[in-house]
Amino acid sequence: ASVTVLQGVSITQSPASTAAKAGDSVQFSITATGDNLNYEWTKNGQVISGTTSTLGFASVKEVDEATYGCRVYNGGGSVACPSFTLTVNSPLTITRQPVTQNTYEGGSATLSVEASGDPAPTVEWYFGGALVGTGNSLTLNNIKTSQAGDYQCVVKNSSGSINCNVASIVVSNSVKITGQPSNTIANEGAALT
Repeated sequence: ASVTVLQGVSITQSPASTAAKAGDSVQFSITATGDNLNYEWTKNGQVISGTTSTLGFASVKEVDEATYGCRVYNGGGSVACPSFTLTVNSPLTITRQPVTQNTYEGGSATLSVEASGDPAPTVEWYFGGALVGTGNSLTLNNIKTSQAGDYQCVVKNSSGSINCNVASIVVSNSVKITGQPSNTIANEGAALT
């Protein structure tokens, strides 16, 4: 009779936590030594399909965001890798674009944008190529005619950036009296201007 001794299981490289954008391709691999190795992958503690040394996602979705694990085993033993996470960042999207505003010199106007994404996006506003504000809204008070023109925002996070539509601020001149009437004396019945 012969006796076969299986080499025990040893993990030499475990998968690492990663973040990806929705739609990205992601692969987790484990490297182990031993005879006749078997692999068991888990998602949030529940066994999932996958019996090879690689767990792959052709196009990750938000539902794939979880804590994962892997167990490598054979007839001689079993070893679990440290748990790791997959974070799925949703793409940047502008859900409401800014719209053109009309005001008068000395008045005020507010341009607003709404955007979503994960991580949460930040917003920068530009006028004539110069940064003029940050945040979802740009409010201008006591407007001068030199502030009339096209404004654009950039929505960004660690996964990228997108430009919002150009929105204009139209500034009309306020009514100004450029000449006052003066006192005058006229004869009764005479024309008066």
